[in-house]
Amino acid sequence: MPNQTLTDERLEALLSQVKAKRALPSPAQRKAIRLASSASVAAVAAACGVSEVTIGRWEKGDRSPSGKHLERYLEVLRVLQDAVV
Repeated sequence: MPNQTLTDERLEALLSQVKAKRALPSPAQRKAIRLASSASVAAVAAACGVSEVTIGRWEKGDRSPSGKHLERYLEVLRVLQDAVV
């Protein structure tokens, strides 16, 4: 039976994902942040490395970002929010 304990690296990655999901604003807040900053869907999509359709789905709540896209989207939202303040 292989060793099933989490390595420190895997545990840190899991913790990072959990924290990122908890930090993700609601779909309505995501859209409001983008609109308040006057950023286009295309610009946010390009910054996140995803399609415009994907951003639309995230803003409607049809889908949620995950993995590296979640981390990048949070970073983009923070930058946009800071630009408005």
